[in-house]
Amino acid sequence: MDISRELLSLHKRALEHSIQENKPTLRMVFIDESTDTFEVTPPYEEPTTLAEIAHDEYAMKIFVEKKPEDWKD
Repeated sequence: MDISRELLSLHKRALEHSIQENKPTLRMVFIDESTDTFEVTPPYEEPTTLAEIAHDEYAMKIFVEKKPEDWKD
């Protein structure tokens, strides 16, 4: 019996179990360059800084750029 193969199998099962119990919350972060604001949907349960949001692997960041000066409506 190969121990490394057994350990890999055990690690896979443990990872699947932890994901099933602690499902991550997927979020969208809208960062508006023109107003220098951001909105998080759904909101975090605890106060969170921009640095923490930037490192959240389950948050999709959407940058809304400011219109150019020569933009015609």
